[in-house]
Amino acid sequence: IDGIPLLHYRYGYDIVVGFMWLVALTMIWYFRRRGWMFQRENHDHS
Repeated sequence: IDGIPLLHYRYGYDIVVGFMWLVALTMIWYFRRRGWMFQRENHDHS
């Protein structure tokens, strides 16, 4: 398993997966806030 560098660190995998979750949740929050995701049908942009 030498081809996976983050397995050489004790918490490397957990840190990388946690960072990916943080990025994904931040993007979902931002897109919902801008109205680009999960739009309500009677939401008015005027």
